Amino acid sequence: GIFHSVYFVRMIYSKISGIPIESNERNPSLKKKILFCFQVFLSLALLSFSLVITFGALFSNDTNAWDILPPYASIIIIAFCMSFAGIMDGTQVALFAVLGMPEDELLYHSNAYKNRDLILTECHMQAFLIGRQIIVTICTFIIARITSIS
Repeated sequence: GIFHSVYFVRMIYSKISGIPIESNERNPSLKKKILFCFQVFLSLALLSFSLVITFGALFSNDTNAWDILPPYASIIIIAFCMSFAGIMDGTQVALFAVLGMPEDELLYHSNAYKNRDLILTECHMQAFLIGRQIIVTICTFIIARITSIS
């Protein structure tokens, strides 16, 4: 896939922190290692190309962004919206993980226990999921508006 650039970030984090990367595959073959490196390289190349095109269009005012929005502000808004959407998606994943945790493990993690109880009371979970989806959709539309080329 084209999202293998995330594995590159993971490798850098592993080197900096000294925490080894755990894999389910004990001894991958040379062919699999080469394929993985190619996928990471291709993903980084596509990501770099996309960023160059997008930033070039932003700084030459060839996008459908609002006229009063300077290019640097567009980049800040894009970064904020993408980060916020990622946090909201991660929160949903964490929520469903907490719902599946055993009670004795939840008692050990008091914040997770309190959040689970808060979500399970009344209709908070449904409201969170609907609100999360609306916010992610709004962020996507804002990003699309700023980055679409006119």
